[in-house]
Amino acid sequence: MCAATFTVDGGFDEAIESLQIKIAAVDSKGKTVAQDTLEFSDPVGGSSVGRYGQALFESAEACDDTLKIAIQGATGVVGGKRQRVVIEAREFKPFRITIGK
Repeated sequence: MCAATFTVDGGFDEAIESLQIKIAAVDSKGKTVAQDTLEFSDPVGGSSVGRYGQALFESAEACDDTLKIAIQGATGVVGGKRQRVVIEAREFKPFRITIGK
């Protein structure tokens, strides 16, 4: 089992509560191999303290280093109402981490 951490930068004025992002994990052949909803328990945005939120995608499929993640939609509670949230994604480029030299 592997996990991927997703971080949301909520650099906007009003906090988004109960943020949910629906994702699909797509293999190198274009087949959807897993689906999940990332749930952010703490409000995101609205202040410098809550600017960032994190959620995990955990599955055996997450171990595939050719996997692509497709964001299928996002909703959150803003001003007391659940509504669609616009998400922008930046490509993540992992780098090798070593211990010592």
